[in-house]
Amino acid sequence: GCNLIIRSFTPIGTILLVAHGPSVDALTRQLCGGTPRTPEDFMYKLQQIPYLACLQIIEQSINSDSNGSVNSSSSSTGNTSNKSWKFGGSPIPPLTHASNSAFDIKLLSPNSSYIISTFSSDR
Repeated sequence: GCNLIIRSFTPIGTILLVAHGPSVDALTRQLCGGTPRTPEDFMYKLQQIPYLACLQIIEQSINSDSNGSVNSSSSSTGNTSNKSWKFGGSPIPPLTHASNSAFDIKLLSPNSSYIISTFSSDR
């Protein structure tokens, strides 16, 4: 998915992916270290993503400095094996209308502590 797209664009720069609401999650989740969602979780998240949500992910090198912080990547090699991706927030506010709830980027985070109980089959 996204790794193939990233390898295709080896120069330093910005890649803009325009996708339908649920594709925002599908295209960024595994790239940022998350596992694929269950169908139930995916359907719930689908309802939480407004029509024109905007999400920014930032490429970082996995190498860390002496303080343990992650250094930003500036390599133009196209090699994604030594890089990680993190959510960077939205570069613009989300565009919503009355039937959409406010978009919280944390909803899509792979490290989100959100647990689905609504769709749980073992209740």
